[in-house]
Amino acid sequence: KILKPGPERSLPMKTVWFVTTHRNALIKGVSLVNPIADDLNELIGEEKYSIITECKTPQKQMRKIYSFLCGGQEIKRKFYESLLRHKPHLVADLTGAD
Repeated sequence: KILKPGPERSLPMKTVWFVTTHRNALIKGVSLVNPIADDLNELIGEEKYSIITECKTPQKQMRKIYSFLCGGQEIKRKFYESLLRHKPHLVADLTGAD
């Protein structure tokens, strides 16, 4: 079970927790995925970027991004920052639901 981050947890832990906990809502709620893929490009490389952008639906693109997040905390942090930049209202809604 994933522990909810408290004030004693670091920002990377909160980021990992948010990205993991809200996976389904983010897959459903992000309709414009390419700007997020653009932000992740330097960490995932051109081949994975192409795989994401070739997916036919935003949900498939987001699932593919999630499949590439296993690379550690840095990519999850970058993904979260990209969500904050491109989907701030969705992040705020999900954070408020916690």
